[in-house]
Amino acid sequence: MAVHNNFYSCYYNNDPNKMIRTDLYDRWDVYFNVTDKQKPMSFKKEVLRSCELIYDLLKPYTPKLNFFFSGGIDSEAVLRCLHELKIPVNPIIIEHFHYPNGVERKVSEHTCNSLGLEPTIIDINLLELFKKNVLQDIGEKYHTPHLQIIELLHVFELINQPCIIADDIQLTKTSYGNEYFAKDETVNQKWYYELKEDVDGPFDRYEYMTGMPVICDTLKYTPESWIAMLTNNTIKSIVKPFSGKASSASSKNIMMSREFNVFWRSKVSLFGDGPYRRINNILLHDLEYQLYPIIRRKLEYYDLLNTLGYKDES
Repeated sequence: MAVHNNFYSCYYNNDPNKMIRTDLYDRWDVYFNVTDKQKPMSFKKEVLRSCELIYDLLKPYTPKLNFFFSGGIDSEAVLRCLHELKIPVNPIIIEHFHYPNGVERKVSEHTCNSLGLEPTIIDINLLELFKKNVLQDIGEKYHTPHLQIIELLHVFELINQPCIIADDIQLTKTSYGNEYFAKDETVNQKWYYELKEDVDGPFDRYEYMTGMPVICDTLKYTPESWIAMLTNNTIKSIVKPFSGKASSASSKNIMMSREFNVFWRSKVSLFGDGPYRRINNILLHDLEYQLYPIIRRKLEYYDLLNTLGYKDES
């Protein structure tokens, strides 16, 4: 699969060809291939390198990279990297019928204008799509209950070209059990990188079922980019102290704004409020609790670094 050619893949029952969950007892597997790992550079340099690798992979399919630009910090960082490398890019901005000229739309258009890029605007009426059962069908088809992911998959089908999105950083501090690598860990309150099957899985399934490449893990596209992110000084400053009370979300945003010179701002969520709240809850109930429960892996911070082949020499 093009999206995970570098080092990271997920599937069921240790079978790379089994992308669809057919039984509640099917086990989601994560596989890391770090045989080609090299010493990481700074996080920004590793993301720039990832953008080059992604472009080399997708340019035979499309003259411009179709990049979904939400206006968030992560997506702006990737867009600025593509622009810095002079990679031809087509920023795609979703315009919601019930949120005309919303904050995310304004921020996205302002950023594109400042970079001299002309975005493609996709108009979406989620309530109408819900009434026609389009959202439900897509959720069942690709096994996801989340409205935001279902919307992206719908636009993927409309565009029918290779696309890339900026993944989110899921570092979290928790005392919850179910550790993947440290199964016998008894110390509470540790930092984990949380992998959610429902985040990357539907995009993997889309590519597998359509044959259309999708890059959904731009910020962790190589082992080096993941290591560079996890060992960034801003991240280490909250992970190493046991008390570490700073939230992972705010620390990640601070790190991203410093690394990529992106203006720090809070994420605007459209899918849990207003007119979308009801259909979001219905999809979650019908698809998550009845059909496809989400599976998670919590990778303890230092065990994850060891898995990626990194040794802290400081």
